[in-house]
Amino acid sequence: MSAKIAISYARENHTQANALAASLGAFGYEVWWDASLTPGHSYSQEITAKINEATHVIVLWSSASVNSDWVTAEATLAHRLKRLIPIKIEACDAKLPFNALHTLNVFWNTKAGQFERLDTLVDALRTNTPAPGAREFSDVEISSARGVVLITRALRTRTLDEIAADGERGDVLSLWLHGTALLEGVGTPKDHAGAAALIQRAAAANFPRALNSLSVLYAEGWGVAKDPARGLALLRQAAESGMAMSQTTLGRWLQKGENGLPKDEAAAFQWLHRASMAGSADAQDALAECFRQGRGTQKNIGEAIYWLERSAAAGHGGALAMLAAIAADGEMRGRGDAYVIEQFEAAYYAGEVYAAEHLGHFYLEKHRPIYDQRLAIAWFKRAGDAGKTDAYYWHAQTIREAGGALDALGDVRYAMALAADGGFAPALLALGEMFERGEYGPTDFNDAAEAYLQAQNAKKGNNDAIKRAAEAGYKRTKGKR
Repeated sequence: MSAKIAISYARENHTQANALAASLGAFGYEVWWDASLTPGHSYSQEITAKINEATHVIVLWSSASVNSDWVTAEATLAHRLKRLIPIKIEACDAKLPFNALHTLNVFWNTKAGQFERLDTLVDALRTNTPAPGAREFSDVEISSARGVVLITRALRTRTLDEIAADGERGDVLSLWLHGTALLEGVGTPKDHAGAAALIQRAAAANFPRALNSLSVLYAEGWGVAKDPARGLALLRQAAESGMAMSQTTLGRWLQKGENGLPKDEAAAFQWLHRASMAGSADAQDALAECFRQGRGTQKNIGEAIYWLERSAAAGHGGALAMLAAIAADGEMRGRGDAYVIEQFEAAYYAGEVYAAEHLGHFYLEKHRPIYDQRLAIAWFKRAGDAGKTDAYYWHAQTIREAGGALDALGDVRYAMALAADGGFAPALLALGEMFERGEYGPTDFNDAAEAYLQAQNAKKGNNDAIKRAAEAGYKRTKGKR
């Protein structure tokens, strides 16, 4: 095998690094780790040289390594060289920017003295593709309608004055970049009118990005008179010119019958397919849903999985989460619990907060070998902390249902109150019960009655059970006064 592997790890994980080096060596890989340092050489120079020579750099993330300056520096160099394969050998949270990268779970079983999921790492090496954490997004995937990312990139190598000068000399990309800088206030004060003038000049040359941006200006009324019809015409022109982002937007609008377009799922499918073929991860995710639901085409779970996998390979969080859900339902042959967990985790770290809640529920499925209330509670809390406040209900309810065995894992009443603050009816009802019964704190009939009534209102209907509970709460309160 041609792969040369370097291993980066914290000193506390020497045993695991040694075992990994031996295991990969048995597969035929040429492996280097710092147990092989040449006596008398500079540690930093030799490690840097080995990382530069390697085709893959495996970083072992653990509770120790996430706080190691040395490991962070080595991971940063590997990521910059696009050779990074980050793996977790235990439950831990890597720091920015590594916590946003897809990371393989290759957990170390202390009792058995071996890795539990080494096959996932070997598969990643065998594919001979860029490592999960090392991929850079394509322009189609990362640029928004107003191109913030692209102008930010351009300003790393050229000044705004240089970009403006190139635009005036006839470079339509520079003309559009200058307009985008003015539109977004990147490197210069915002000037919507000036931005519109520059973007219109680039659009007149049929530059697809400018056509797409101009469609947004007319749709929003930024620097030009608001004209949704004109914006839609420009969006179609950009889509016809091959702009995958415009094709994706057009497909989604046609799916829902939005922004002046009639609902046309067959036409939506065609636009999403064109954008998917051009490499748009967003379009691939939407196209997979067309195949999964039979929207604009025949249902085909195999095609849905194919496009989801392409989108997921580009780091699309929604696609990662959907793959996990499909596998959890048993619709993907050969994909078990470990795969589901890996995909849900990857979706969460890609920014799909709801994936953490789904993972919590997955750990609570008692028929599965991975059933683990503690892990479920941890993932529910992550979802809640990230803004999905109803997940706090499941965090608290799981502890509550354990009957005291897991009380140390969280403040149940506080977590339930956080979920209740979001107007989640089950949390309001549960909080009322806790106040009424004196669970995890003092009895308070006033607060119980208030929570019950809020639960009734949150349900937006005449729920007799909640109504009766509220009435009972008021009666008890009255009797205590």
